[in-house]
Amino acid sequence: MDNNKRKNVYITIFVITTVIAGCIAVYFSIMESKISQENQNLQTKVEELTANAQDAILQEQSKIQEEITKVDESSQANNQSEELSQNTIDKIAKSTIEDYMNIVSVMFASDGGTELNYLGFANTNTKYVEDRGVYTTNVKYQDFINKVTEYMTKELFEASKYSKSYSNNNGNLEIIAKGATQVTYYVRDIELVSKSNGEYVYNCKYSHSMNVEETSNDEFTIKKVNNEYVVSKTSMS
Repeated sequence: MDNNKRKNVYITIFVITTVIAGCIAVYFSIMESKISQENQNLQTKVEELTANAQDAILQEQSKIQEEITKVDESSQANNQSEELSQNTIDKIAKSTIEDYMNIVSVMFASDGGTELNYLGFANTNTKYVEDRGVYTTNVKYQDFINKVTEYMTKELFEASKYSKSYSNNNGNLEIIAKGATQVTYYVRDIELVSKSNGEYVYNCKYSHSMNVEETSNDEFTIKKVNNEYVVSKTSMS
């Protein structure tokens, strides 16, 4: 009897142990499956994040490349604009220098009225005063200066030899008679020597109507004054 009880106890313990072992096996199987699924989900998320990161990198690289292209195109456009601008300045310089030389020629050859007509003064009244050797005019001296400085700076005019032929007499312009031979100047070619602070220095080849085949060379500096380009310096005597 005691042996049977002992045997039953052993059987019971065996059954319980087997059940527990089975439960443990099922538990670990479930946990392994769950971990495997979580690992798979994690791997999927990693792959998604990696793909998204790669897409973001490619998009950013594309944006950067677009910006670089825009900068390059802008730089090219600015260079072309600068070249066009310089071509325009060269044309303005040629015209400005030629106009300057011709007004100077008129001033050197003044007969008391030619330069006034050249400068656009209308209805002028000039009178030659023989004992003084001057022409009196009804043109205001300041109006004359304003017209002259459309071709050259006031400083250049005042430093020139021909400026001594023009004086202010009670607000009106007086002109000393000169009677030199007037010539017409032609600019044949100009070459930019330097530019700085809005001033452009040109080497200018030119001729005049007394001998159109013979050319001379001088330097002229132009700059903008009151929104107009004028001659500010010259080596021309």
